[in-house]
Amino acid sequence: MGCWHGTCGLSQLPIKAGEKTALFIIVERGVGRSGSGGGFCYSNDIYTPTSIPIFGKYNDYGSLEEIEHESGDIVFKQFLDKITDGSCIVKAGRFKEDKAIPENIEELLSMIQESRISVKKSTMRDTEFTISYMLIHKNIYDDVLAEMGNRTPYEESFTMREYWEKQFTKLEVKIENLNEKIKLMQVDETNKDNLNYLQTKLRLLMRFSDSNLQQACNDFGLTRGDFKNMISENISNENTSFKNGIIDLLLMHTIFNYARKVWMPQSGAGSQSEEKKIHEVIAKGILKNIEEYKTVVLEDGEYTPEEIENLTRETLWASDEDEDEDEDED
Repeated sequence: MGCWHGTCGLSQLPIKAGEKTALFIIVERGVGRSGSGGGFCYSNDIYTPTSIPIFGKYNDYGSLEEIEHESGDIVFKQFLDKITDGSCIVKAGRFKEDKAIPENIEELLSMIQESRISVKKSTMRDTEFTISYMLIHKNIYDDVLAEMGNRTPYEESFTMREYWEKQFTKLEVKIENLNEKIKLMQVDETNKDNLNYLQTKLRLLMRFSDSNLQQACNDFGLTRGDFKNMISENISNENTSFKNGIIDLLLMHTIFNYARKVWMPQSGAGSQSEEKKIHEVIAKGILKNIEEYKTVVLEDGEYTPEEIENLTRETLWASDEDEDEDEDED
């Protein structure tokens, strides 16, 4: 097909060769999620993100090169495990020399781009779901994450990024405390039942069970399938790329819902169009619509300019109250 420009999933602007880009691997949701002909509700009703983001430069033919290994290695290991255990299916390539198992993240993305990788879900054994990916301009990605991450929930003093960072800290403390209890019990053979209970609880915690992170990740099905092994392997190893990737994913999903954007594979594959004028017209129309809204509110005389600016933002809700901890008896 030759070279072509990618497409940003947020702005729909063309992504040109060498431009810094964020990439999310996404998977089809399946029957029953797409709603009626009148539309659907959530941004991930058709496709849902199934990995933390990875970063690199657009390679001029639909994918990335010079991929940052910190997050790329995590995502590659996640899918390599799924390919190895059979939960991800790799179809034969067009040529005999095509590999059945990727050796790195670049080869994995190439297989996804060629529609060679799909997944079977345990609830729908006879149906294969396509795995694809979405690209986003890195500068746009950074800007919208900063806007959402720095927002303060209603009547709270912390930002949304600080909130999710604290949820990770709480979970890490729980895991550390359980590990200490398990070490003490392992030398006491009279406590085998309690030891088995704590070991089971530890396995669940390392899959985000019993935490606010679990509730947030349930939207993606992360704790039920795709992320289980990755969470277990990365939650306790001080891997900041994993933690930051999960937080970025949670914030980005909020952004997609609020902006009425949809997780979908990129459009325009094969196109070298560099159209920007239509995007400029759309952007000006959006800004005009927002300014008209602010003017109407300002004329009411009930709000200051700062309050009017806040009215353009959706109200965020998040509680920082400590959860009740179950105390396990030794």
